[in-house]
Amino acid sequence: MSKINEIDEYDRLRGEYRQEAKERYGDSEAFRQSEERTAGYGKEDWNRVKDETDRIFMSFKKAMDEGRSEDGVVDLVEEWKDFISSSFYDCTPEILSGLGEMYVEDERFKKNLDSYGKGLAEYISGAIRSYVSVKE
Repeated sequence: MSKINEIDEYDRLRGEYRQEAKERYGDSEAFRQSEERTAGYGKEDWNRVKDETDRIFMSFKKAMDEGRSEDGVVDLVEEWKDFISSSFYDCTPEILSGLGEMYVEDERFKKNLDSYGKGLAEYISGAIRSYVSVKE
C-alpha cells in the first residue's frame, strides 16, 4: 500500500472511530479533551500521530519478538500512555486498562495491532495489565 493510500485509510478509520467514540463517550471528559486537543490538527499533525503510533507499536513488536515478558515492557506502556495523554486525552490507569481490554475484545483493534505482528494485541493488552497492577 502506498504512503498516500495508508494516510487515506488512516483518515477513514479515524473518522469511523471518532463517530463511534462520540456515540459512546460523547459526554465524557476524555472525549471532550480529545476534541479540544485535536481540533487544530492538520495533515502534518495526523501524520506525526500515525508515525509515532507506528514507532511505539513496532517497539512493542520488537520486544515481543525478543521474548521480553509483558511485565518487562512497562516502560513502553508508559510511553504509550504518555503519548495518548499528550496527543488526545489524559490517559488514566482506568482508561488505559479499558484500552487494553478493547485491544483484544474489539476485532478491529485486534486486527490492526496484529497487523504489526501476530499476537501483538494480546501482548500489549497483557503489558497494560501488568503496568496498571504495578501503578495501583
